[in-house]
Amino acid sequence: MTETQPHELSVDEVRERFLKHIWGMIKYWETADVYDPSLHGRLEGLAFSCMSAFDGGTLGLPGFR
Repeated sequence: MTETQPHELSVDEVRERFLKHIWGMIKYWETADVYDPSLHGRLEGLAFSCMSAFDGGTLGLPGFR
């Protein structure tokens, strides 16, 4: 099965996509030109991004248990 064919994601595939997304957010907040460049401001932005991902707002994954 190729990557472009639709298929049900395995637990490992969901985990891999989720962690890849989290690492991408970490990299973004580490280097972004943001309104509050302090460490606290960057961590607050990262926390908000993580909460959005957990809520399903930014991560294109199907529902899972």
